[in-house]
Amino acid sequence: LTSFAAGEIGEIYLAYTHFKNTVSHEPKLLKLLPVEYDAEAGASTEGADALMNFEPEDVEALDMIIPKYISSLIYGALMEAAASENGARMQAMDNATSNAEDMISDLSLKYNRARQGSITQELTEIIAGAEAL
Repeated sequence: LTSFAAGEIGEIYLAYTHFKNTVSHEPKLLKLLPVEYDAEAGASTEGADALMNFEPEDVEALDMIIPKYISSLIYGALMEAAASENGARMQAMDNATSNAEDMISDLSLKYNRARQGSITQELTEIIAGAEAL
């Protein structure tokens, strides 16, 4: 903020992962400074021309508000990024669980076939031994 106030930096952007839902996240680029004024959001039919009196003065009020505003934007972006990360982790663990279940099913089938083959071979040997007597 001090570099921006000194004029060394013209604009400050924040890149973060926007959380849509547990499956979908998208990268976002948010302009932090200079703060853009939305004329439609700030427009009011009543008292639009009225002078506003700030206590403390305008510049002092902005000096107190802007750092808090920037901090809240950064905090919100961190929370969205954390939610996106946790959503991705949850999805990855769900996929891993599904893959493990498929693998267990395949291995159980192979084990049962091998066991059945072993039992069949033993029975064949026992029957052949009994016939030899």
